[in-house]
This record gives sequence, C-alpha cells and structure tokens, in this order.
Amino acid sequence: MAYLCGRLDPAHPGTSHVVRQIASVVDHWPENRVVSPDRAIWREAAILTGILARLHHARAEDRGRTMNDALIFLSALQHNCTVLSRNVRDFDLLMQLVPAGKAVFYRIQ
Repeated sequence: MAYLCGRLDPAHPGTSHVVRQIASVVDHWPENRVVSPDRAIWREAAILTGILARLHHARAEDRGRTMNDALIFLSALQHNCTVLSRNVRDFDLLMQLVPAGKAVFYRIQ
C-alpha cells in the first residue's frame, strides 16, 4: 500500500488525501498483522528470483519486482496466508515452483 504513495502523481489534486488515508491505515495495523521476511525467506526468494530470471530470460529491471513478489509469496506461505493479487503472471509462476503457496487473483473491470 505504501508503494502507491510514491507512485501517485504529487501534482494531482487528490493525491495528498489518498496518501493521508493510506498512511492512516498503515499506521493502525496491529503489530501481529505485520510480517517481515526472515533470513531463510530472503535466501529462498533470491533463489526463486534467479530460477525465474534464468527460465524466462528476465530483464535486469524486472528482477527487483520478481524478488519482491517472491518475498511476499514465501512470507505468506510461512505464515499460512494466501496472497491476494491481480498479478497472475508472476504469482502463477511462483505457485508452479512452490505448489504449497497460495494466491487468489482478481481483476479490475
């Protein structure tokens, strides 16, 4: 969610309101709902990122995004959670490599 704060156009008249709303939500998350990847997750995510880069000839600029997805996916798996995403391409590949992980996809119509 915080990513969106940086992604929004600061010149847009609605941006400051949206950023305040997002900050309020993030600031009020209970501590037990914040998950941080541990060392093992970082290692496994890096390996998965390397595998995907090799198999799909990923461009260097795509590897950071893939690493972030792998961190989210593996952290969710470690905590028995399901990822909710509209990023079918990347999370479907991760589920093929790590079948125990779960993701539910949505699309905006």
